[in-house]
Amino acid sequence: MHLSLWEHGVNESDQGSTNEGCPSLTTYLLEGEGPHPLMVVCPGGGYGMRAAHEGEPIAKWLNRIGVSAVVLHYRVAPYKHPIPLQDAQRAIRMARHHAETWRVDPQRIGILGFSAGGHVASTVGTHYDAGEPNAEDPIERESSRPDLMVLCYPVITMGEYTHEGSRTNLLGEFLDDALVTLLSNETQVTGDTPPAFIWHTADDEAVPVENSLQLAMALSRHRVPYELHVFEQGRHGLGLAEDTREPKVWPQLCEAWLQGRNFIHVYPMYSEYTKLEVLLANEQAAAILEKHIPGISTSPHLAWVKGIPVIQFANFAEFQIPKNQVRALGEELSRI
Repeated sequence: MHLSLWEHGVNESDQGSTNEGCPSLTTYLLEGEGPHPLMVVCPGGGYGMRAAHEGEPIAKWLNRIGVSAVVLHYRVAPYKHPIPLQDAQRAIRMARHHAETWRVDPQRIGILGFSAGGHVASTVGTHYDAGEPNAEDPIERESSRPDLMVLCYPVITMGEYTHEGSRTNLLGEFLDDALVTLLSNETQVTGDTPPAFIWHTADDEAVPVENSLQLAMALSRHRVPYELHVFEQGRHGLGLAEDTREPKVWPQLCEAWLQGRNFIHVYPMYSEYTKLEVLLANEQAAAILEKHIPGISTSPHLAWVKGIPVIQFANFAEFQIPKNQVRALGEELSRI
């Protein structure tokens, strides 16, 4: 299904151009009752095009692992900021607005982007709003905040390590320093930034790996959960990377991360991959949690750990939990 993002449709000047048919969504929605998680897919292309191999093949992979998907055909050059960001925000709002008819969970709406599409995705993840409650358009009343981000060899910064073609296409030849900072997304991370799965190759000659490293450091500083994989070798623009030696494992790693964040439901209902806040909401699960981690429900660290899965507790010095104890906790939870 192909859907226009905006009621006014496509500008006449776009006919026959790279932006013909944009901005729009192509939907790849799962059958069945649901509700299913959904990912907004943003192909790369240096803000000058949208790479086909980073669109439909990604949506079909997401379907195979239990995630509905929409491929976002956002506008690129000659359109400049804030147009691509607005298109992506609109896609997330639309997914939430149509959650019931699309059979998706409005609290499991993620965004996935490659290269410049990774800049689109990370910009949405650091520049969002709760919606306009009094908007005439009901779609605009929805939040544009993604619940998580998957960033594949992303453009993150508009500064020293940027991809110059992406920056020029997005911001123009004459750079405004304030805008460069605003759209250098490593500088825009807060404690409310969505969790992220990030992968890159160390020898990427188009988009330097420093883009991903800088974002990971910013997420770490703000205690935002993230997972980063840097593979030693691999050209830029790999997509699913099926014909590579090392990066080809990224889809499996990402799937495991999505399970760990309960974006993809993990069965049994409760396990070491279940988030703390979910366990505390169930009386039996909460009792097991308190048994293994006494005082967790009243911990002063609760506010910043409640959104993480139990398996991550072993990484925090504040709790001093051996990994074998976390596994035992998970086994007991699985019997609920």
